[in-house]
Amino acid sequence: PPSFKEWTTRRSSRVHRIQSLLQELRIPRNHSSSEVLKYEIDSLK
Repeated sequence: PPSFKEWTTRRSSRVHRIQSLLQELRIPRNHSSSEVLKYEIDSLK
């Protein structure tokens, strides 16, 4: 399993990527994080 430092780094980069996605796509801030995550997963397919 990844160390805590690796996990937090990975998680923060994921959060950063989602935030930049939000800005690019102008998604309303009231979207739930699960919807955003679902969108991100769909975009990776």
